[in-house]
Amino acid sequence: MESRLERLRHLRNEVNLQIKGLDNYPKDATVMMFVNHTCLLDIFYLPMGLPEDIVSAVSARLMYKKDINRQQTFEKYLNTMPIEAHGTSFYREACLNATSTILAKEISMSIFPEGVYIPGKNKIYRGRTGGTRILFKALLSNPNIALVPVAINYPKGLSDVDNYSDFSNDVAISILEPVAYQQSFETFMNAEDYNTRNFCLHQVTDAAMSSIAKELGQEYTCDYFELDPKNMILPDGRLISDSESINPCVQAEYQKILGERAKTLIKRFNK
Repeated sequence: MESRLERLRHLRNEVNLQIKGLDNYPKDATVMMFVNHTCLLDIFYLPMGLPEDIVSAVSARLMYKKDINRQQTFEKYLNTMPIEAHGTSFYREACLNATSTILAKEISMSIFPEGVYIPGKNKIYRGRTGGTRILFKALLSNPNIALVPVAINYPKGLSDVDNYSDFSNDVAISILEPVAYQQSFETFMNAEDYNTRNFCLHQVTDAAMSSIAKELGQEYTCDYFELDPKNMILPDGRLISDSESINPCVQAEYQKILGERAKTLIKRFNK
């Protein structure tokens, strides 16, 4: 049976995809990639150019929105794990914890720290620290993880920013030198106060994202891109408010679904 990586390589024949810096992609380590996010198609273009299959940590809204064509396309080409950026902290923490179990099992993955794709921008917004938190949790079980920034660029512009059935854009992907995060991780693990630990998370995230901005010749801003929705999405596609999301039954069911998804992906890679 054809793997998702093989399907992506066939799909790559439809795209003018330029890959630079493959020598920076570690051959003897699990790889965690921090990537800038310009359009929905980024989640397909990145794994097309890699030497191994990966898990793509993506917005829960992309995975769970009621769009059958999108869901079928995701399942055909990608190994997706949901990250909930909205709602209460319970769901964000549950997603980060479940995702870290995959990285801990020596399965490489990518994440978009900006939190949302932003077409037409000329700067890189400040990365959120969820990716670094996933990395630090996974390091407790798998100490051999490389943090690799990846810059995606569209030299001739985008023909469509949100069309997962049209893969005809010119794309340039630059795999950059791994980030040296070890000192920040050691400080994080030894610190007892919130401010020090939070500083370490930002230090690593900013190092990766600023290198992407430098590669693209763009500003790395200290501002986060505001995530507007004040609700979150459930796996059945329902949007629920913060007040609804505190229901213990909803929380327990969501956590169970995340655990099952992580187990499914781990099993898929261990075949």
